[in-house]
Amino acid sequence: EEVKGRSADELLLARGADGEEQTAEAWKRMQDGIRESKSVSEELIFKRSNGSSFWARVSLTALHVLPGGATNAASTSKHFVVLFSNINRQKEEEAVMRLCDRAMSATSEGIIITHAQAPDNPVVYCNRGFERITGYTA
Repeated sequence: EEVKGRSADELLLARGADGEEQTAEAWKRMQDGIRESKSVSEELIFKRSNGSSFWARVSLTALHVLPGGATNAASTSKHFVVLFSNINRQKEEEAVMRLCDRAMSATSEGIIITHAQAPDNPVVYCNRGFERITGYTA
């Protein structure tokens, strides 16, 4: 779908996942950044024109433009550079990691992970099952 010719409100306010507290807070920080002409970077959920949702890191940088195109922090004319980065894959990987962490923490079997390439093969993770079986603590 065509982006050119759309208002910033149409693009920036077409967010998804209404009611998600973290997203609502991030939107508030973005709006504060716009109002105060501050640079802000947030992870937000948007809706595509087809209705599907996606995560994006939105980095907003305030530019203050003087007549003639020069920039100056004291200028009253507000302009912004907004960069969108699709972070769906990152969010999916984080969800898998949280699931794995919960599964390893919940099992009564002992699980230990070591750093095989480091000198002395140090322990980097052990679950409660390992602690209970061996008496060692993390």
